[in-house]
Amino acid sequence: MRGRTGAGSQSLQAQQPAVALSDILSMSSLAPIFEPANAAELQPLEEFLPPDLPKDETATRDETLRRVIQSGPFRSTVLQLDRALATGLLGRLMPGFGLPEEAGLSVESFLRAIHDKARRDHEESRRE
Repeated sequence: MRGRTGAGSQSLQAQQPAVALSDILSMSSLAPIFEPANAAELQPLEEFLPPDLPKDETATRDETLRRVIQSGPFRSTVLQLDRALATGLLGRLMPGFGLPEEAGLSVESFLRAIHDKARRDHEESRRE
């Protein structure tokens, strides 16, 4: 029985998402964003920082964002969103975020929908 890989192990593998937000939103994956050449890309993220985030007047924007990304609450929230997307039950919530219902079916669908929305929003803002 030791060498046997039954349907149970295949079922577990099938349930593992191909992409996890926790992998994408890790410091090692996000490191290129913090390169000096991308400084302008970081500025808009400041408005999404929690309003109750303790202010450190000596910290740079980059340091603050790094601290948030590495924090326990951020990591925990990303894992919870990973799990919720893996259920496929978030579809009905997605239109409230301006995304199609399909965005709530998996991490891949969610990321694709966010990418498409960002591209559309960018194109619209260029036209104005």
